[in-house]
Amino acid sequence: MSQTNYTELSAKINKLKRRPTIEGVFMLWQDEISSVLEQSTANKINKIFMAHVLTKDRENIRIDRLNPLLAQKIFLDKPLCEQKYTTVCNICTQLCALCNFAVASGVITNNPLATIKDLPQVRKAFKEAEKNQSHRCSFP
Repeated sequence: MSQTNYTELSAKINKLKRRPTIEGVFMLWQDEISSVLEQSTANKINKIFMAHVLTKDRENIRIDRLNPLLAQKIFLDKPLCEQKYTTVCNICTQLCALCNFAVASGVITNNPLATIKDLPQVRKAFKEAEKNQSHRCSFP
């Protein structure tokens, strides 16, 4: 078990407070969750972020300037058009968790994506994903 260097962590958080990008907060969050979560779960979260959130043109988006409509336009429009409802649900859940972490660590003061699940298209995606889940075959 490794020991946390609180001085280094505090310096990273203070640097992020000046310009809290999605990539910067994700790197800090990734260090935290990799020590807490199972490796398979951490890999799934990394895969979601690398494929849908941290693409080349989106990594420098400031997390404190996001709002639900902007996040839908940037991150969710493509999977919504392709009717990939489970992907939309996973992206929303992970973005909200990332913002909650940023609030808990003091990088930002409030979660800008707390109400993203209230958007009509996102709400529909959650309903469709739940419906699709009930229709999937499962093994005993």
